[in-house]
Parts: sequence; C-alpha cells; structure tokens
Amino acid sequence: MRKISVVDYDPTWPVTFEHLRSNIWPTISDIATTIEHIGSTSVVGLSAKPIIDMTIVVPNISQMPTLIDRLYTINYTHQGDQGVPGREAFKRQESTPAHHLYACEKNNLGFRNHLAIRDYMKQHPEAVQAYGDLKKQLAAQFPSDIDAYVDGKTDFLLNILTKAGFTEKELQEIQSLNSIPPKRLDLKFLYHFSCASSDVLEVKIQDLKEGTPVGKLFHWLHYDRTTKTFQKLTFKSMGSEEGKNHRVFEQGELHFDTSQANLQLETDTISEEFTLDVNDVQAVPNELISQVQYFLQRLETL
Repeated sequence: MRKISVVDYDPTWPVTFEHLRSNIWPTISDIATTIEHIGSTSVVGLSAKPIIDMTIVVPNISQMPTLIDRLYTINYTHQGDQGVPGREAFKRQESTPAHHLYACEKNNLGFRNHLAIRDYMKQHPEAVQAYGDLKKQLAAQFPSDIDAYVDGKTDFLLNILTKAGFTEKELQEIQSLNSIPPKRLDLKFLYHFSCASSDVLEVKIQDLKEGTPVGKLFHWLHYDRTTKTFQKLTFKSMGSEEGKNHRVFEQGELHFDTSQANLQLETDTISEEFTLDVNDVQAVPNELISQVQYFLQRLETL
C-alpha cells in the first residue's frame, strides 16, 4: 500500500493546477461553468499531500454524459462516483502531474464542502497552521491507512463547516462520507458479461457462506449504464448437462465453449443476451469495481 506523504506547501502547486486546467478547458468550455482548484494544495502555506485536486462544475447534471465523452477524448477515463453521490471521478494519464479530477453540479454538497473549507482557510492563517500540523501528525500515525487518516481530520473540518453555516443534516452526511467505511468485501468476479446498455457480473464473496451447497444459488449484479444503478439478482440452478458447458437457471441459461460464453437472461425487468470472452473473465472495468463494493456494502452481503 502506498505511504501517505504530507509535505510543506509548494508554491508550484497553483502553477501546476493552471497548466492542467488550461489543457482541459478548451475541450469542455461550452458545457462547463468553471474548473476549481480545491483541496489543501489550493491554500497558500498549507501542508498537503502533493496531489492537485480539481473539480469541473457543470450547470446541470444532464451535461454529465457529454462531459464524460469529451474528457475521454483527452485521455481521462470515467471511474463512476466512487461512493460520493453526484460527483463523478476520472482517471488521469500516468504521464501527467499527480492530480485528481472530479465533476459535479455547483450545488453538490461535497463540492460546497470543499469550497467552504478552502475559502475559510484562506481567511484564517491560524487554521492553516493547525490543519497542516494535524495532517502531518495523522500521516505519521497512520502512514499506510488512508481511511484512518481521513477519519482523523473529520472533527476539525466539521468545526469549520459549522462556522460556515452548514446544516446539521448536511454535517451528518459529510461525516458519513469521511468516516472509516466498512471493511472492503473480498470479492471474486466469476463472469463479466456486457452489451451496449448494461453489464452483468456473477459475483462470489470469498470465504463467506461456505455452507451453501455449490451450484444451488448464483448471485448476479445487473448494472444499467444509463441510470448508473445496480439490481441484485439471485438465480436458482436447475442443473447442467453433463459433459457440456451449459447451466440452466429458473430464469435464463448460460452456454459457453472454449472461446465465448453467451448468457440469455430473463427477469421481470431484463430481457437481454450478453456475450463474454471467457479467456478474459476477470476483466471487470475498474470504474465498476468500486461501485460494486459500495453497493454490496450497503446490502451488507449477497
């Protein structure tokens, strides 16, 4: 696991931000309002992890699909909301300076949170010193535990947001996002099927429910790319044809040979045929993995 590094303020950080912003802005200027430099690197004198945080602001969430497509043309890959509703994340090119790129509407709670903290820090130098000292202390205490590092900053930041006028409900929501999440589920992706509008994943939680008879129940997640929502499906096995790669469920069938699998899936809301290269069964898109984790944590287990 990468070590957490908090360093003294670097005056080149705003220069790096402006360089990154100027490379992105021409591609999205007709559909976005601004690109904001947020996070600790945006505050002069504040110690920080040396990673630039940037947020693209769009006037309406309906612009997001177009934004995602535009950013892809300049090598930013969409990674979903990563468990933060209304905020989309993007993976950068490895050759660019270290930075995180997000996109959201102006009124998104997480974005308002970042702006409020940034603007408060700029007006209160004593808070800059105190927050920088706290981050260095936490980085030394939890050098390889990013969840504990983030959790340790929460009370300090909530105090600032209280002064900034955030409501109790908003503070509770922000606290829940910053708190240590449940332990990541140890997942095994058995199959990944896809078509133009959807993904279907067969998922197993390893070392869980060992007493469940093999082949009786199969758990699937159906992901709708348009609505960015999951539906959990549980299929009961009705057997298989001996000597043939053919599984029959109460709803749908799975056929596969040495090169390709085909899934005919029928439920009350889904009627699709998905295909898969069985030599690539573990190639679940990276942007889906964190969303699968988040969805299953909310369900607790399959």
